[in-house]
Amino acid sequence: MLAGTAGLLGPSPRSVAAAPPPEVTTLRLTAQRGGICIAPKYVAEELLQTEGFTDIRYAEEARLSVRMRMLATGESDLEVTFVGPFVTRLDAGDPRAFS
Repeated sequence: MLAGTAGLLGPSPRSVAAAPPPEVTTLRLTAQRGGICIAPKYVAEELLQTEGFTDIRYAEEARLSVRMRMLATGESDLEVTFVGPFVTRLDAGDPRAFS
């Protein structure tokens, strides 16, 4: 009860200032077609727009190796996939991780 009273009588609430909008407003995401692994893709666009990204582009590619190459070369900014096998390859020093 005391905490509630302090909340009512304490300093007035102020809105928390959000971070300034991003300098770059375009994001390029790659994802595979179908499957449960791409479920976040359907939520991501709205969440990214609330963060200030106004131009969100999707490139669908079935082959993981092509998507990883796109990410490594900067053709893509984010990858929507299960990344476990890819991280394992990188950790092992596999030179083909991006091929």
